[in-house]
Amino acid sequence: NRNSEDEISQLQAIIMAIRNIRGEMNISPNKPLQAAIRFAPVDANVRNVDAQDIILNNKDLLSKLAKLSEITLLGKDEVVAKSATAIAGDFVVYVLTENLIDKESEIQRLNKEIEKHDRDILILSEKLQNPSYLKNAPPAVVTKDKDRQRSLETAKKKLVLARNELSPGHDLDPEPRYQKM
Repeated sequence: NRNSEDEISQLQAIIMAIRNIRGEMNISPNKPLQAAIRFAPVDANVRNVDAQDIILNNKDLLSKLAKLSEITLLGKDEVVAKSATAIAGDFVVYVLTENLIDKESEIQRLNKEIEKHDRDILILSEKLQNPSYLKNAPPAVVTKDKDRQRSLETAKKKLVLARNELSPGHDLDPEPRYQKM
């Protein structure tokens, strides 16, 4: 069943995002964490109700596999203070870090991730603007690169918004700013 596969894929992405945050921040795998999850679809056709059902129907599984003490579903405009943020498919995952991390360290981590996305977007952009590449590359490869570029741009916007929630003084414009390295 396609819907079941998509649901499992979303859950895996959420669990991996939480585990990655643990690893990056040296948080013990045994320490139960609080997580807040916001639905932020790439595809506008995906309904929020479906996303909420994915989380609610699998709350126990998520709690066990990601070692969470609490899972909160966030509305579109709800803000989470003091959290580490990750993009997981159609979701933005916030691991509450009130007593776990330094806010400035998380802002630096997000900035580093944003810069990485900028570099990757620049590389793809230059490749896709090369007439020789467009002429000689198989259409499927060009389509894959265009999809990857769109995906990176969407993820970068989510990261910029997450950074801005932590530090309102940063530039609020999530538009790409490419620089040649």
